[in-house]
Amino acid sequence: MLPQGTFWGIFVVWLYLVLMACSSRHQVVDVQPKVQRMAVQISAIFGELVSPDSGEIFQEATSAELEMVISLAPTRLFRDGSEGRRLGVERASLRLGADGVPFRGFSLAGRAVELRTFPDGEILIIDWVETMAGAGRFMDVFELIFPAISPAPPSLARGASAPRRIIWPYLGERKLRWDSAVDAVWTNEGAEERAGVKTWRLIYTGPWRIHGGRRTGPGRIQFRGLGKASGTVWLDKSSGDLSGHDFEWSRTVTVQGESGQLQQVQKFVGTVKVIQ
Repeated sequence: MLPQGTFWGIFVVWLYLVLMACSSRHQVVDVQPKVQRMAVQISAIFGELVSPDSGEIFQEATSAELEMVISLAPTRLFRDGSEGRRLGVERASLRLGADGVPFRGFSLAGRAVELRTFPDGEILIIDWVETMAGAGRFMDVFELIFPAISPAPPSLARGASAPRRIIWPYLGERKLRWDSAVDAVWTNEGAEERAGVKTWRLIYTGPWRIHGGRRTGPGRIQFRGLGKASGTVWLDKSSGDLSGHDFEWSRTVTVQGESGQLQQVQKFVGTVKVIQ
């Protein structure tokens, strides 16, 4: 059985990511909410936490299973045509290790962020993200949930392919900037009916890169990540809304600080299903 205190140690590479939301100054107008609910499941494997310089192992590899039910509701429209959507966590559970031990004190349920996106789903800003980050919540580790529910594929004819980045930034009020991007190549594989819904089936693959760091104040660090991402996205043919997303993403993360650097391989396999 994996001790509860061990789990946070796995994520030492993210210990310094105390994320602060960036407020928008653009004029907005209220919109009528159209709530969409989704079930999200992510299986993760976190490799050994090692020093790439000495080879010393600070933490053994382990696994985790995250399950969530979330709601997405439009909140406001911006003058540039982008939209704010409230992402609320209705239910959430986290299990650790091969035995699936529940993580006590998991406090993600009931929390919310606001995604600011263009109409096609491209993420511009994640506001209030500090409400989901840190010990007991861990969205600074499972942050790929944001592009998983809003991957923003290009508009493609049947059989066509085109590149389009999947992007999502974390911004931290001059203290931290963390940018992530998948340079994805998309292909529309054609129509497919799923659970009675007529959809377009699109696949993507591409390299996954992250970079950032703490730019001011004590504890200055730099971090970077390199990996790959692939998945299948289903879009409702009538509305263009996301109907489902199966994905497999992996990355090697390196954090450089005053005392040296740490490195960890992280792998994620997940699904997103629209349930309302």
